[in-house]
Amino acid sequence: MVGIRSFEPPEQELLEKLGVKIFYDEDVTHYGINDVMSEAIERVTRNTVGYGMSIDIDGFRVEDAPAVGTPEAGGIVAKEFVEFLRNNPQKKLLVTELVEFLPERDINGKSERLIAELIESIYGPLIDSKLLEENQKLDHLVKNLCRSGEKVARA
Repeated sequence: MVGIRSFEPPEQELLEKLGVKIFYDEDVTHYGINDVMSEAIERVTRNTVGYGMSIDIDGFRVEDAPAVGTPEAGGIVAKEFVEFLRNNPQKKLLVTELVEFLPERDINGKSERLIAELIESIYGPLIDSKLLEENQKLDHLVKNLCRSGEKVARA
């Protein structure tokens, strides 16, 4: 869990009992989003097939994501989080959940644009690498077919 600002006592008790590592908002401010996210991802990918990521829109600063039900002071700087995701493809990411978005409270579509940026920054690099991989396979196939004398047209 990254960027946590507050908990209900029963939530905190359960998470501590389960041994969940919590990176509080103060940790993100002190160490920076890059270091905190790198450690969090290293923890959830160690000896696992993959992981899921739930992004609470209300975890960002209110000025970055105003369309939330429980705005609080502080929060993750959206631009820094998006840049981290763009620069660090999430190869073991299996699923993403975006929650706590209230469209009726969105100011000038700011939160909606952030959500679009998040999706693009998470899945864009993964799609690009898959397309590159498929393109390389296709190039290999075309080269092999051309060596065999087959006529091949590429779109």
